[in-house]
Order: sequence, then structure tokens, then C-alpha cells
Amino acid sequence: AKSRWKLNSWDAPVAAADSSAAGPRPFEASIPRISGIQIDGKLSDWGVEPTFTIDQRSQVVYLSEDRKWNGPEDLSTLAWAGWDEDGLYLAFQVKDDVIVQENIGADLWQGDYVELQLDIQLDEDYNDRNMSSDDHQLGFSPGNFGSTPASAHSWQGPITDAQMSQIQQAQTRTEDGYILEVFLPKELLPGLELAEGGSLGLNINPSDADSPEVPQKLMMSTSPTRLRTDPTTFGKVTLVSE
Repeated sequence: AKSRWKLNSWDAPVAAADSSAAGPRPFEASIPRISGIQIDGKLSDWGVEPTFTIDQRSQVVYLSEDRKWNGPEDLSTLAWAGWDEDGLYLAFQVKDDVIVQENIGADLWQGDYVELQLDIQLDEDYNDRNMSSDDHQLGFSPGNFGSTPASAHSWQGPITDAQMSQIQQAQTRTEDGYILEVFLPKELLPGLELAEGGSLGLNINPSDADSPEVPQKLMMSTSPTRLRTDPTTFGKVTLVSE
């Protein structure tokens, strides 16, 4: 299948005080309009090729001291993204040889989870290197399929704790990791144009913790320049009707 994802070669982002043009985003992708998706932790109803493949050493954007990425079996992800007039759909097939998660809510970053960064009004603040009210940092944890339940959290953005319950999430354990599906309703994404040609900033960042004693061993990203507080390091995604 023809790839919808193109990495852009560019220099690391300059300091936030620099008001010059931000330049091209680290990658560009298109995501299709989809239908019939059930948020059930299964991939059988997607029917399209993954939008992103995250399985290269160059995609490791954080590594804890004295730790290493041991290849795709340690952590890698196939990610699907789609849209309809009701919101955004995402699915992650994560390879992770050790599932560790003892936290929920704001502390879920200390275990296995997937981070999602969004810039909803990309064109309006394209050159702004500071997070603003339309930028989101969300985390989705599958739990540990035992004592710790699945959970989600918003560290940045307009989504309140009460609104988090409107997000649909489902996860299943697999032989080599887990599958996690998410639906974000349009009511939580004010300003997003859910129509062909609409665009937004997006990063998908799987994170791994192989031991409770070492929170966040490593993080990978669709953006090799991913920074937590700089939306110009998010990729540019365009909505298409295919």
C-alpha cells in the first residue's frame, strides 16, 4: 500500500524566544475518513494499513540513564488513525516484552502507556513554539491486565477531568504486548475541522517501563525531534476522504 507518512529532514527546533518561522514539521501524514470502528481493543474492523510504524532506533526520543532499547521486541508500535464527523479514532498495536503499570491518572507515565500530542488549530499558531490552549498532551494506559486498571489522563489542554469520561478506550493483552484503541469525540477538540482537507499537529509516543523501580525506561515517537512543550515538533496530519 502507498505510504501516507513522510518524514521531513530538518534541524532541531530553535529556542522558544526565537520568533522566526518554524519551518517544515518533522513529518507529514494523511489520515482517512473511516466508518464502522468499534472501540473494543481489536483491529479487525480497521481494514487499512497502519498510518505509522514506530520501530527504529532513530525514533527513540528518551532513554533513562544506563538503559538501552533492545530492539522492536522491547518496544515498538503500529498505529492507526482515522476520523469522521464525530471525532478522531486511534489504535495502537504495541510490542512490549514486559508489561509494567502500577499507576493511574497523572502518574501513569511511570508505567507502560501511549502519549498523544495534538495541536488542534495548527495553521493559526504554526510558528508558536509554546504550548497554548489548543494543544493537548494526553496519556492512555492499558493498565497491567491485573491489579491496575486501564486509565487516561490529560496533562495539557482544555479537557477537564470530568470530560475525560467522554473518551472511549479499550485494550487487550497480546502474546507480545497489547492493543489499545481510543476515540476522542469532537466536543473535546474545539476548533478542529473534521472535514476533508482539515489539518492538525500530532505525535504518537509509546513509552516503556520494564521495572517499577525505573519509571519510564524509554519513549519512542513518530517525531524524532519530539519535545514535551514545543508544538512545532509535532507532525502535520491532513484529513482525507479515502
